[in-house]
Amino acid sequence: MKESTKHIAIVTCCMDDWGGSEELWARAIPFLREHDISFTLYKDRINFSHPEIQNLRKQHVACVELDKPQSLLKRTRKKYIEKYFNGSALLFTPIARMH
Repeated sequence: MKESTKHIAIVTCCMDDWGGSEELWARAIPFLREHDISFTLYKDRINFSHPEIQNLRKQHVACVELDKPQSLLKRTRKKYIEKYFNGSALLFTPIARMH
């Protein structure tokens, strides 16, 4: 597949895996591909096992999760900072030792 010179970013706020607006823009992709346009989908959470997402990936649509699941350690650290330090992570920033 040849590299596209034009690019469309699709940003969706749909909380479901797939909705009506996704159906509309997904159906437009094959027609726009004929005009040498590439695509990137941006979505908070992407169900990569959903058949329509798999179909997009077969069409070489890049899929980027904006709100990636975090490890237990990162979630715990975030809650600790929010609870005890009013959300300020600066308290956890290492300070160089003075010799």
